[in-house]
Amino acid sequence: WKNGRIHRVVIKSLLGGNLRLRVHHPLQLPDGTKPGKKFKDNPNPFYAVEQTASPKVAAGLSQPKKLTTKIFEYDIATAPGTVYSFLAQ
Repeated sequence: WKNGRIHRVVIKSLLGGNLRLRVHHPLQLPDGTKPGKKFKDNPNPFYAVEQTASPKVAAGLSQPKKLTTKIFEYDIATAPGTVYSFLAQ
């Protein structure tokens, strides 16, 4: 972290498979290229999302405020034992 922002991220994949990063600032690889963009559905079975019905809101209540901070999501295919580094843009 540097000045309240991610400066550098280093992750070691133990199992391999899809790595999904969700951050508030754009990232790049050390060579300056951008990591892969997010897939609609995460192919990693460890992160399967259960389909749920929309919540019911009682009459007279307002909807909660939506998150206004921009989110950057990346999916990276990883290999077991490999270290991956990312830098803030």
